[in-house]
Amino acid sequence: MKFIKISHFAITTCAIALFMATSCSAEVCWTFSPFDNHRGDSGVHYVYPPTEKTTAIECAVDCVSATSVRVTMYENPSAPGDRIVDETTSCGTTISHTTTNSAPVGIGFEATDNINLVFTCRCNDLSTPAPYAYNPYPTPPPPPFCFSEEATVEQPGQAPTKMTELKIGDKILTANNEYQPIYAFAHNDATTYTEFLQIHTTSGNNPLEITSQHLVYVQGKDAPVTAGSIKVGDTLTEAGQGGAAVVTKIDTVQRHGIYAPLTPDGTLVVDGIASSCYVSLQPNGDPQTMELKGCSALSVFSHHRVAHMLLTVPRLVCMGGINPKWCQTYNEDGVALFVQTAFDLSDWFHAQHWVVQRFLLAVYLVVLCPMYALELLLGTKLAAAMVVGGLGFVGFVRGNNAPAAEPTDVNKQA
Repeated sequence: MKFIKISHFAITTCAIALFMATSCSAEVCWTFSPFDNHRGDSGVHYVYPPTEKTTAIECAVDCVSATSVRVTMYENPSAPGDRIVDETTSCGTTISHTTTNSAPVGIGFEATDNINLVFTCRCNDLSTPAPYAYNPYPTPPPPPFCFSEEATVEQPGQAPTKMTELKIGDKILTANNEYQPIYAFAHNDATTYTEFLQIHTTSGNNPLEITSQHLVYVQGKDAPVTAGSIKVGDTLTEAGQGGAAVVTKIDTVQRHGIYAPLTPDGTLVVDGIASSCYVSLQPNGDPQTMELKGCSALSVFSHHRVAHMLLTVPRLVCMGGINPKWCQTYNEDGVALFVQTAFDLSDWFHAQHWVVQRFLLAVYLVVLCPMYALELLLGTKLAAAMVVGGLGFVGFVRGNNAPAAEPTDVNKQA
């Protein structure tokens, strides 16, 4: 039964993904977060659609309050004849407009409270260069991807353990209600000063302190979503039992130290809340699913699943006994080198043309799917042994099949 379940999962992830449909929706043309957790802000953000094109612009308005925001979309803002084309006063809604002849569109915003306002706009025609956006409040660089020094995990037979006390090899509770060993830290830095979201719930545990791009399990979602997309009233998955923890308040807090332990199944339970070990590889994209240029990918490409498959090789190397020390090498910021490499590859991938992206996605699946399936079916150590043995066998066969050097004809030389 387990074999059938694992095989079905591997086939769903690999085979269906390889033949995914290419019909695409409007593309995200910009994402804007004007407040950065400030209070009482207001302003206008200007968007200029592609030259001489009729362009439909639709902007999702995401925030954590339903009463303290007013968002207005203008045509020709701050110019004679400007007019309101759409408006909302609620989070979780959209505003939209179809503009022609390069008429600029502006979005005005007002807020009376800390609401973590984010606009995500899509444009239906990007055949010419993407719209120019003027941002009067530049968005700061994304924060590190981790939990705070105050975050705790559960170890067998022990009181909650702080992140600062963990080390490689320690077993911690995962979202699958199993105790699994930490095989590496994606980020392990005791000094960096960082801002974290502080998510309060009805669980009775300490609030979850986590960076906005880290992934958390929310009930009703197919895969974990970014912590920054969580709103008051959402229900998080509590511990490993599938319990409910309703979000009651979201604050921010500054701490020294950032930590991100990695487990074999890619999950962990932090302060009673089921979380992913990973972050979104697209800070400005969908909070749950990876997007490709020109369209949104199928739900099989959740941020969690993409990251977990991407780290198949590090798991085989570090847990399979090939070279455990490889996963314990960090850069000057405390980020594991293999994790930094994965982020660099992701940034490069998202900068490519959509045709190149689809080709690279196919390569990614062809290379990683067999190793991932082996890991699921046989376990990490046996899968690593088979991969190494297979590579050795291929090298041996190729060496034996290499053409022999032509023998020297002594008589001809004479």
